[in-house]
Amino acid sequence: MSHDKIIGIGYAGINILHKIARENLKTIDLVAMDSANDMLLQSNAHEKIFLSEHGLGAGGDAKRGAEYAESSQDAIYEALADTNRLIMTYGLGGGTGAGSAPVVARIAHVIGIEDIRAFVIFPFSFEGFQRQQQAKHNLSQIKAKVQRVRILKGDNVSRFVGQTTSTHEAYDMIMRVAMWQILSQLIA
Repeated sequence: MSHDKIIGIGYAGINILHKIARENLKTIDLVAMDSANDMLLQSNAHEKIFLSEHGLGAGGDAKRGAEYAESSQDAIYEALADTNRLIMTYGLGGGTGAGSAPVVARIAHVIGIEDIRAFVIFPFSFEGFQRQQQAKHNLSQIKAKVQRVRILKGDNVSRFVGQTTSTHEAYDMIMRVAMWQILSQLIA
């Protein structure tokens, strides 16, 4: 039987998956992928893919994230089996998500998944110019490999929270907005 899968990749993707899992949806498979073992161990996804035997993350390096995904191709192929619609979610400014997602999309094409989407989080401006530039580059990488890309910009969401809102609260707001937008894509 074919079905829908949401793959959360890296820190942002797994946090979004965590919120989706709380909704207790029965017809969507949740897969968590990360190179940081601590994030995967905390995940309540149906399936977990450890991308690095070291378990220390990609350190914000998208090339390293891609290398980790390439070395985990067999697990990714297995996770994507019997999938008819795939949504990947991750942060554009980091290493594991931004580097691994194009590899996952390529594998999804190879096995014949026709509906491949990416839901990405663009960094807040306070995260710095370099992270924003990295996000722009990573966005161009994924746009060529999926049918649809939805971008949630941190700065757009932060306009709706007060100036006294902590960074943690702002990130939590982003994750909740992302969850509802992803679920609305599955319904539409």
